[in-house]
Amino acid sequence: MVSVKTTTVPVTDFANTGKTSDTASFSWSLVNGATGIIIQQSPKGTDTWVTSTTAPIATNATSAIVTGLSPATEYDFRLVVTGGSNAGTSNVVSVETNSVPVTDFASTGKTSDTASFSWSLVNGATGMTIQQSPKGADTWVTSTTAPIATNATSAIVTGISPATEYDFRLVVTGGSHAGTSNVESVTTNTLPVADFASTGKTSDTASFSWSSVNGATEMSIQQSPKGADTWVTSTTAPIATNATSAIVTGLSPATEYDFRLVVTGGSHAGTSNVESVTTSAAPPIIIPIGDFNSTGKTSTTANFSWSPAISATTIRIEQSPKGINNWTLASTGTILPTADNTTVIGLRPDTEYDFRLVVLGGMNEGTSNIISLMTDTEPSSDLTYTIAPIENQTLNPLQEGYTSPEVKSITVIRTGSGVLNQLSVELIGANAKNFVITQSANNTLDEHNPMTDFTIKANDGLQPGTYVVTVKVTAANMTDVTFTTTQIINPIETPVIPSAPENLTAFGGNHFVELFWNAVTGADFYKIYMKDASGSYNNEPIATVNSAVYRVQELINGTEYFFKVIAGNSYGESIFSSEASATPKAVPSAPTRVSAQAGDGSATVVFDASQDDGGSPITGYIVMDSTGSIHVTGKESPIIITGLTNGTSYTFTVSAINEAGNSLPSEVSNAVVPNTPTSTPSPLPIPTPAPTPVAPIPQQPVVNTGVDVLVNGKVEKAGTASSEIVNNQKVWTIKVNQKKIEEKLQSEGLGSIVTIPFQLETDVLVAELNGEMVKNMESNQAVLEIKTAWATYTIPAKQINIDSVSEKVGQTIALRDIKVKVEIAKPLPEMLKIINNATIKGNFTIVAPPVNFIVTGTYGGTNIQVDKFNAYVKRTISIPDNIDPHKITTGIVVESDGRIRHVPTKVTNIEGKYYAVINSLTNSTYTVVWHPLEFTDVANHWSKDAVNDMGSRMVIEGTGEGQFSPNRNITRAEFATIIVRGLGLKLESGSVPFSDVKEYDWFSNAIKTAYSYNLIKGYADGTFGPHDQITREEAMVIIAKAMKITNLKAMLPNQYTDTNLHPYSDISTGSEWARDSIAESVLSGIFTGRSNTELAPKAYITRAEVAMIIQRLLKKSDLI
Repeated sequence: MVSVKTTTVPVTDFANTGKTSDTASFSWSLVNGATGIIIQQSPKGTDTWVTSTTAPIATNATSAIVTGLSPATEYDFRLVVTGGSNAGTSNVVSVETNSVPVTDFASTGKTSDTASFSWSLVNGATGMTIQQSPKGADTWVTSTTAPIATNATSAIVTGISPATEYDFRLVVTGGSHAGTSNVESVTTNTLPVADFASTGKTSDTASFSWSSVNGATEMSIQQSPKGADTWVTSTTAPIATNATSAIVTGLSPATEYDFRLVVTGGSHAGTSNVESVTTSAAPPIIIPIGDFNSTGKTSTTANFSWSPAISATTIRIEQSPKGINNWTLASTGTILPTADNTTVIGLRPDTEYDFRLVVLGGMNEGTSNIISLMTDTEPSSDLTYTIAPIENQTLNPLQEGYTSPEVKSITVIRTGSGVLNQLSVELIGANAKNFVITQSANNTLDEHNPMTDFTIKANDGLQPGTYVVTVKVTAANMTDVTFTTTQIINPIETPVIPSAPENLTAFGGNHFVELFWNAVTGADFYKIYMKDASGSYNNEPIATVNSAVYRVQELINGTEYFFKVIAGNSYGESIFSSEASATPKAVPSAPTRVSAQAGDGSATVVFDASQDDGGSPITGYIVMDSTGSIHVTGKESPIIITGLTNGTSYTFTVSAINEAGNSLPSEVSNAVVPNTPTSTPSPLPIPTPAPTPVAPIPQQPVVNTGVDVLVNGKVEKAGTASSEIVNNQKVWTIKVNQKKIEEKLQSEGLGSIVTIPFQLETDVLVAELNGEMVKNMESNQAVLEIKTAWATYTIPAKQINIDSVSEKVGQTIALRDIKVKVEIAKPLPEMLKIINNATIKGNFTIVAPPVNFIVTGTYGGTNIQVDKFNAYVKRTISIPDNIDPHKITTGIVVESDGRIRHVPTKVTNIEGKYYAVINSLTNSTYTVVWHPLEFTDVANHWSKDAVNDMGSRMVIEGTGEGQFSPNRNITRAEFATIIVRGLGLKLESGSVPFSDVKEYDWFSNAIKTAYSYNLIKGYADGTFGPHDQITREEAMVIIAKAMKITNLKAMLPNQYTDTNLHPYSDISTGSEWARDSIAESVLSGIFTGRSNTELAPKAYITRAEVAMIIQRLLKKSDLI
């Protein structure tokens, strides 16, 4: 017997039936006789088996679940059977566990167009995105985010719509958390309106606009007192949900509010930005006259009264038959806007009328209440027959030989109660035949036609004389009315030969003499005669001109010339004027052939003398070294300079000196180095003798010649000079070296004075800088001073206002590319004629040649005139030696249209030479005049000196016939005019910001100017009250403001107390708004009391007091 043991058949249908992230389910066929069953696992492909975690597996079981697995992991599994026919290991089954999607995907924040999310860290991910869907729609798209790193735990979704419901989920690719996360629902915030804006306002409304909003269910505007944050709903018309504007009503005038728009529903729900608005002031309340009353009546007239209208421009009375409302203009005289009563004439007896007052302009504009009345019955027994008085008439004067005499219209007005019939006019008296009357077309005057006209004129061909005729007006039952009419016939003027010109003055220049004389009334031309010392006056003039100024050209320097002038017109010529003489002269030409030889601590400079002495003897020579620190004078060549430093190199220039000044420097010498001599020095070079001049040679223009510029008096070679002829005038231009001057300014510090002296004869001197240099000078608070022999211009760099010039030229232009030219010039002949005519009209005498002061900013073809300054700028004009300094009144500006104005001026003596120092706020043409004036009625008045001084300076005017009326009170318009004149302000034209000042008023330009300079203000109702008398405290306020312009206020103590005002017992009567100005005016010494204890702030100020305070203002400001 053979025993055989068969082999077992292991399970072959072991299969995976399911899985999760940490479990795997398996099944197999039933096994027989098994004593044990387990499942083993191994990482896929590693064949490293361990027993899996399961519940105990029954031997008859056909399925089991493995637990404790890792998510997203590949495993191999097998069934192991112990015992029985199926013992052994089954087939291997590979399973990859599921991943674990994120479950804590959560919203962490949101705005109107973003949503923020967070989640736990995921492992092994290869990519992450967020998806979105309209809520509940399950239509997923990838959201817009920044790239999400695989280790990120948060992200922000952008680009979503406001006030919208969304579903969001996190999608993880790869790793143990691959898959889609939980769904998070988010509703985005609304987007409140951000462009809520004010578009207009009145005193009680405010208008607003905003962009269109979506889906709104309601809109309103809320308001709060500004800054209070106490919001209430504003009053508006209902605001449609698609509206983009609304108007808030019911607001208070001149009140500050905050407003906001409140939107309910839709994507813009919420409160908008806050907009602040200040409502306008309430417009004036117009209240028509309500107390129009009847005060009396007759059969043909009615009297009325009313309260005076405020600021009315026109007042009239209208009438209508009672109850008809058919209004016509009632017959009255002219009713003044300030009137409060009048009489209506020309009414019918026993007639009912309605009357009303019509006001145009002002606070009572409109029609008044209506007054009804019935005129009286016409009396039957006491009718009156009268007309309004007619004044004596004077017709316009006529010239003998006239052709068009004046036709005068005369009005006759019925004033009586009776009808005037047979009205007629006749001429009576000896001259009746010399006049012509045209009778009125209406010879009956009654209540319907109460007035008529007739005309009168002189006959043609009357001889010179005065003709007076009596005119008689007659009518039935009326007493005759007479008046006179006068006609003057002037004879043809008798030929008048002009008188001889007076005050002929001559000024010598380079090859010319400038002549000035007083213009002669009636002269049409002037003849100028000339001779030299050895000759006599020719029969023929050297020139015939029509103005009182002339330049004689091409004269020989150094020769004295004598002049006389004759005035003439078509009737003949005057006798000769008094004689005047002058000697043309110029500075010498520069020395030539300059050389130097070194010595021990010295140098010897030799040179050829100047060939042209300029018309006056050369009195010496000046040798200067290259640094400008050494100046040695001598009579002739050679000149020895001592005190030099051995071993130092020197070069030298030489200038010649004569009566006219210093010549230009010569060419620079050779360089020499002084040293201790070791041998006998070489002999000095002997210059070749200069040829003897046979006649003075006119100096030729010099180009690019080095000139001195002084910084705080220290010489710096920082300028080049060039000359040219422009408009027959010699023009010298000094170009300043920017680098050298700025280096010097830096070392000298703030407030330096940069002086450009120029002594050569010239008609025009131009100092040229660039804008960058001017700006740097401004930063250094530097002052530029341009000096000629006849005028000096001193201007702080700040006053050039280069920033304003740059803005006008173009802000993109570099400052260094803008040329700034500061110019002193003699006027052209056309301007001299204007000045001459001004002297005739103004009755003054010129005592110094006129000078133009000009500042110009230039770039390309654009020229910007700097003609107005923020502070007074000083100009100094040289007074000729032959002028008596006691006969100088003031400086004046002459405008291009011939108008003149006073500018504050004082005369000073510098080293024996007199100068006029002029301070002004503008550029223009300036001259100095003699204009003495005395008013007869102040001869014994306390204000005599001040009144005559201010009158002579053309600051104040008289009241006629040589009178000043010193004790008369002054008006606000007169005071404004005087303060403008006193300060020398240029008159401004144009509209005036006061309703009662019209452009055609004589004082309008002065008031405009005073307002522009912040000297005056009007009343609260927008008027100025030009005809109102001005009080002393009002004048003090204006004077205190003027003290700012003259810089006097800056000289007062920064703090002051009422101690200065204690002596005045009435100080408390002054207005609070004037208190500081009163203190400043008294502290400065400009105002004093009317007695030791009375300041009288409320009293009106007199003309004499005004003259005194204006003089004190200018004196204490050091302007006169």
